[in-house]
Amino acid sequence: MSDFSTDDIDSIASYFGRTPAVTPAAVKLKDKFTIWFKDLGWYDRNMDTDNTFNEARNRRNEFNEKNAVTVEERKNVKRVIMTGFTAEEAQGRPKVMLSTGRYVTDAVPTKWLVGAGIVIAAGVAGFVAKKVYYDPEAALVKRLAR
Repeated sequence: MSDFSTDDIDSIASYFGRTPAVTPAAVKLKDKFTIWFKDLGWYDRNMDTDNTFNEARNRRNEFNEKNAVTVEERKNVKRVIMTGFTAEEAQGRPKVMLSTGRYVTDAVPTKWLVGAGIVIAAGVAGFVAKKVYYDPEAALVKRLAR
């Protein structure tokens, strides 16, 4: 079961919606977030919420860094990212942030792994069915009869 909910992800989307982008880099990141958020499917929002929430937090943090105008502001944003209170800490759990300030996300999305598993299982089942029912030389019934 996921520790985070769709509400957590929606909160970050709401933050993007109400925070003005003041630098060209931040405008691009805000647009990318909007497209990414719009394309989230049911699985991303309801089953893989930990991974989706971490990706949303990484995108928000990168946006905040790129939205800072001065070096001083960027340093402050980085400090807040690194030392701020996280959702995990609010739940009494340890912080799960890497030393770079990024949250861990799946290298290959879980839904792709599930899909690949289904395709492989279907292929194996088809191969076995062909051998058992259609290949007279390798038919299981023939082998059992010997």
